Amino acid sequence: MVRMMKDDEIVLRLKTDGLNPEDVEELCSLGFNLENGILYEKDNAKALALYRRAYEAGSAKGANNFGYLLAKLSTSTETTSMALSILEKAAALGNTTAMINIGNIYEFGQRTGKPEYKEAAKWYQRAALLGDGTGVFNYANLLHSGRGVRRDRETAFLLFEKLTKRGFKGAAFYLGLYYENGYVVNRDYKEALRYYQLGASTNDAFCYNQLGRMYCLGRGIQKPEPEMGFFYYEQAAKMGDATGLSNMAYAYEVGQGVKQDTIKAIEYYTQAAELGEENAIESLERLREEIMASAKAAINRKVESNKTTKKPKSKEDDKKD
Repeated sequence: MVRMMKDDEIVLRLKTDGLNPEDVEELCSLGFNLENGILYEKDNAKALALYRRAYEAGSAKGANNFGYLLAKLSTSTETTSMALSILEKAAALGNTTAMINIGNIYEFGQRTGKPEYKEAAKWYQRAALLGDGTGVFNYANLLHSGRGVRRDRETAFLLFEKLTKRGFKGAAFYLGLYYENGYVVNRDYKEALRYYQLGASTNDAFCYNQLGRMYCLGRGIQKPEPEMGFFYYEQAAKMGDATGLSNMAYAYEVGQGVKQDTIKAIEYYTQAAELGEENAIESLERLREEIMASAKAAINRKVESNKTTKKPKSKEDDKKD
């Protein structure tokens, strides 16, 4: 059950003088609950006020939380720049989460409207050097793609490998990708399958989709197993993954591992399209056009059939008229 936090409760906490570490932690924890609608009704304004008080008390965590939420709610470059400044103060205090949040702002173009990969890479690397797993993962991702840094898949592979050994979610997917495509290692479908399965054990939707494709293609196994492929697509779809939903739709469209069902195909393509999945949007439009064309053709055949089967009038019929 959630309740609304009253304004006087916030005021009482904000007026607290001489905050000790426990008080600051409570402010951050309460702000987090308000930000995410835990125990209390979601209220970003009150969450910001609490984070700001913790930030003003010199808390790195408070600065990170305040800067992050400010950037998240930002509708102007001025506010985003302010958020960056606050996050940089948290980063200067050694807060690696703040470093990653700064990297995210640059990577996803929140400051200028365009990605700034070099700046993102710099901040991810800084967090990575301090041992932050997310920093390592994000930096390895940029090394893999060559965005903001020189492409270095050898180093990226080693970083993903270390993260996988630490159980970091998402890293096993990349190892599977490297073995499946032969990036810096010999192509090995069985090894790729093993890593995708490892990732799937952590409910990684990317790995579920890759497993589905591997089983449909028969990679790493003796022969294609489309039924098993459909099972993995379904696991991704159950997580609300747009690609999983689109893959399920395709399976229903062509009858891959499941009975062909155009209605269900449209249903799942629609769900995926609503999540912005481009292939689903195109497939949905294509299916609709095919159905319209098929319906039009059926009507034309019916009209032609009626014309050929219609009995011509006789002279006697004309006399009756």
